[in-house]
Amino acid sequence: MDRVSSLFDRRFILKAVLPVLLIGCGAVALTLVATGRAGAAVAYWERLGAAERVLLILALLATVWFAAGLLGSQLRRVTQFYEGYPLQRIPLLGGLTNGLVEYHLRRRDRWREDPKRADDVFYAYPQGDRSDFLPSALGNTLRAAEYYGKYRYDIPITFFWPRLFYLAPEQFRRDIEEYRTSYEWLLGVSFMTMLATVSVGLVELAAGSAWWLFLVTVGGGSLVSLAAYRAAVAAAEEFGAQLRAGVDLYRIEVLTALRWEAPGTLDEEKAMWKEARLFHLRGKPRLSPYSASPASSETRQQRA
Repeated sequence: MDRVSSLFDRRFILKAVLPVLLIGCGAVALTLVATGRAGAAVAYWERLGAAERVLLILALLATVWFAAGLLGSQLRRVTQFYEGYPLQRIPLLGGLTNGLVEYHLRRRDRWREDPKRADDVFYAYPQGDRSDFLPSALGNTLRAAEYYGKYRYDIPITFFWPRLFYLAPEQFRRDIEEYRTSYEWLLGVSFMTMLATVSVGLVELAAGSAWWLFLVTVGGGSLVSLAAYRAAVAAAEEFGAQLRAGVDLYRIEVLTALRWEAPGTLDEEKAMWKEARLFHLRGKPRLSPYSASPASSETRQQRA
């Protein structure tokens, strides 16, 4: 992995190449067994010469790399799929979406009544009302982290995050990417396993495979996909903890870089964020005077 990482992006290899390679090989093997062609495939490989084997391996690696590129380019959509956004966009599934949202609302309320689950509620669910909830555990976990600044400091979210990215220390940005990779590669594993399970299951049905092989394929694939998703939710909680730390530590850096005075109280800070939102997002006149020239980026990095 260290040698490969020196040539290619480590996150791409982890998030896309490995899931496609491992799950793809497993799906091909199960398909060959289900169609009774495993022996023929082994015999064909043994008939090939050395040069032909090398070319075949290169072709398979190129196919894996291409498929991994497709998966990597769609990881944002995969994440949105697991967050539950597609359910909200399909009118016919409105009843299912509402039912899942209500389930998570009731679950949050139950956890709030249990003192032992105070931390779980904080990291797993938004602090707002029903409109802030999504129909999945992953969606609510990420939403709770993304909206933390809004709940705690009245920070406009869409305005704040792009500006924080350029002011936060490089180490923080690297750590955020590492934590993001931790849950995205698990989502890739879950998604690829789900696709492979459905595809191989259909092939087994069409080929008239043994019933126990179909059950093992569907049951085992479903369990692996679900386990990877649950692990991704836990990893997303760790990612959310880092986002919250970034808000707490560097939010004032954003204000001072935009030439606002450092606030003395929480009420002053909330008022500044409200004025900043109106000025930058809606074009309203700025009422507060400009502060002294902000520290240079080098000074901020040294301070951090």
